[in-house]
Amino acid sequence: MEHCYLRHANGLKLVRQLLQRAENGRLGKGLIGCDSLAWSYLQRLWSVPRPDALTLQAFDSSRLARLLSSMTVCRSGRRVHFRNAVNGNSILTVPSEDDRVRSEIVQLAAYCRGNVGTAVRYWRERLRSEPEAEPSEPSNSEEIEQTDEPDEESVWGTGVLPEPVMPAGTDEDFALVLHVLLLHGGLPESLLSQLLPLSHPRCMALLLRLCNAGFIQYREDRWSVPELAYATVRGLLRGRAYLTDDF
Repeated sequence: MEHCYLRHANGLKLVRQLLQRAENGRLGKGLIGCDSLAWSYLQRLWSVPRPDALTLQAFDSSRLARLLSSMTVCRSGRRVHFRNAVNGNSILTVPSEDDRVRSEIVQLAAYCRGNVGTAVRYWRERLRSEPEAEPSEPSNSEEIEQTDEPDEESVWGTGVLPEPVMPAGTDEDFALVLHVLLLHGGLPESLLSQLLPLSHPRCMALLLRLCNAGFIQYREDRWSVPELAYATVRGLLRGRAYLTDDF
């Protein structure tokens, strides 16, 4: 539904009709998908309670570890061992050797607030084929072998990825652009000046600066907030008392 409305007086007719028909049963049985932040906004627009609204349960560290294990392809029967690229400590083994969940998985689940899509993208982005240069001593005093066992393949995971840094300028204008992109699940640049109290040239300048800083991306003719920047953007908007989702 995030693509069925525009947040101005003349852009809400379609989504109001959709919600009304869904409520009175004229659409029949089915599922309607909606981005979480757009749903927070539409609940204020359409105040009829929806007890049947569902969302995917947030993944804790144990569920996330099981998911990452299930997504790992073991070649030729070899065990895959994910290790910390800085100190060599074990993060995850597939097949698993025990039920312990390492601190890196716990931190990842917490940072992404259980959002499985964001967590998986973040996990993949951290993977490397080689360790960092001059690894430090293991932090938990485990004895780490630096060479793979014959039946084991090592994959290295970097530390926490650096968060994007807000460009210099008027922070409120940047926040306005980021918020409207999240509300609509991404937008073409031609619509931004219709939804914001900013001129088209000003919107374009803000988009390009946010893109260069890693806060947004341009894909399939739309500007949107990528998965790796979502947690940072959500925290920034929440700190400024903007409407955010509850998930």
